[in-house]
Amino acid sequence: MLTPEERHELQRLAHDHIPIRTMARRLGRDVKTIRRALGRPSPPPAPAKLAPYHALIQAQFAQGLRSPRILREIRARGYPGGATMLKAFLRTLGPPRPPTPRVFRRFETAPGEEAQSDWSPYRVLIADRLTVVHAFSLVLACSRRLFVRFFRDERLPTLLWAHQAAFEDHGGLCRRIAYDNQTAITLGRVGGRPRWHPTFLEFARHYGFEPAVGRPGHKERRGKVERPFFYLEEDFLRGRAFASWDDLHAQCRQWLNTVANVRVHGTTRRRVDEAYAEERPCLPHRAAHAGLSRRPPGDAHRAEGGRHPHRRLLLPGARRPPRAPRARAHRSRARRDPRRRRAGRGRPCRPGSPHPPAVGAAARRAAPP
Repeated sequence: MLTPEERHELQRLAHDHIPIRTMARRLGRDVKTIRRALGRPSPPPAPAKLAPYHALIQAQFAQGLRSPRILREIRARGYPGGATMLKAFLRTLGPPRPPTPRVFRRFETAPGEEAQSDWSPYRVLIADRLTVVHAFSLVLACSRRLFVRFFRDERLPTLLWAHQAAFEDHGGLCRRIAYDNQTAITLGRVGGRPRWHPTFLEFARHYGFEPAVGRPGHKERRGKVERPFFYLEEDFLRGRAFASWDDLHAQCRQWLNTVANVRVHGTTRRRVDEAYAEERPCLPHRAAHAGLSRRPPGDAHRAEGGRHPHRRLLLPGARRPPRAPRARAHRSRARRDPRRRRAGRGRPCRPGSPHPPAVGAAARRAAPP
């Protein structure tokens, strides 16, 4: 209810033909309250912009697609509205939201200071077959620029080649890269400190970055790379099928260039490409990525469509380790000579005799009574 002073002021504003919204703002009241006090009917509701797209939205929501992907799809078909109306309609289709998870303190890093990397497996349709693919991701922590490539495994040669591809795509590398405790990077812990894989440690020294791992089970330390995997699954992989591995890589590159790396990031509230343009000069770059072949090694190459056998990846200046001598079981002369095996206990044959002498039970049977 309005006070007498507010009603008097409201009559004066109405006499001066002040808009209702301006009246509500001056009096600190809701627009509906001012309209009821003036006795004016509410305006008729505007035609819903989303109504022609309800069937399409329901079909895409049933496939598991989320609001950013659905918004792009309906805007391509002429939807003139925004995301707020769409999200309100989607809330009427699905179950209630789960409880809010725990909140952790967010931290930011300087440009070129840190990147975060991890793997995540998915099942996708490739050539009409459900195939397990392993997504490698390396995210620049400051600008949130994303690199994603798919492989058949997570072995060490694949990991090293994926790093090289990420460095080339980002145009450089950060001073520190954060990982989880995967066996291709660490071989366990000694006294609470990670025991680094020697090949990976040599790789890190060659490229000049510092590897870092958090304590086991603390995935929140690498939240900048963990969260994009959910975004990758919901916005790119879900509802798609691919003709081949090459088609998967081509569509992923297009999605990165046109969607993921040009969007306004929800945390920084900046376009990813604009933030990357500021971070790019801070990335130390080794121009000659020498020593690592452009052709992926082993299983990494098979993920790209090749079929040559697995081969060891050597870093520049590194010597191939000497091959360990093959252990052979000791075989006695009696095992090599069938006559000695028949003779038993390795007793030698008489010179000129084609058969070994009888021993044991056979000798007692042959002995004269």
